[in-house]
Amino acid sequence: MNSPGPAQATALLDQLDGVIDSFEALQRYLDDVVHVVAAEVPGCDAVGITLVADGKATTAAYTSAVTLDIDAMQYALEEGPCLEAHETKQVVRAELDEAYDRWPRFTDAAQEEKTRALIAYPLLAGGTSVGALNLYARSASALAGTDDVVMLAAGAHVGRVVAAGLKVIEARELAGQLEQALASRAVIEQAKGVLMGRHGFTEVEAFDLIKKQSQRTNIKLRLVARSIVDDATGSQLPSAGQAVD
Repeated sequence: MNSPGPAQATALLDQLDGVIDSFEALQRYLDDVVHVVAAEVPGCDAVGITLVADGKATTAAYTSAVTLDIDAMQYALEEGPCLEAHETKQVVRAELDEAYDRWPRFTDAAQEEKTRALIAYPLLAGGTSVGALNLYARSASALAGTDDVVMLAAGAHVGRVVAAGLKVIEARELAGQLEQALASRAVIEQAKGVLMGRHGFTEVEAFDLIKKQSQRTNIKLRLVARSIVDDATGSQLPSAGQAVD
């Protein structure tokens, strides 16, 4: 997003409007946010949202699972750009090849990752941060032109929507639900990997197969995915057009 005009900035904020009255509505809203931002910011390869509830940081939404390892490193080590943006309520820009002095343990752990640049914007509501909006890029210079003024406004907009929703959802309950949602996503990613690796499905085909099986059997998506992962060494799985037995 290089020097957008007022109309472009307003259009972005309009796309980030939402009303949250349940955990499910919160999850849908955050999923929409990361995909809208990814589409609007040039050079951005992935977008994620860190929420901090009951003192615990969790990746609540993301456009690419490849960023989950980087987020997990930050949470485990208690250092890194996403956490710093939340704690300081400031924009944090990081080129990971040059960030050792700032976050030595995180930078060491992140060396194997393909992400080379990261910008984190605090999700502010009334002077309080509820997390961070995180942009990731594989090129160190890809996010250099990102407009911090617009993205700070976007982060504040999302922060206000989320904060209003948190008044409806108990913070302690939210922390547990976010953890459960992340675990469900992880097993779905594993199941997709099984189908892609064994049968050459695309990511979309693999997810579509899991979803159709869930709908056909009226079994939750995560349970279908868990069955595929558990049976990965068992009988041959069907083609993309067939049901999972």
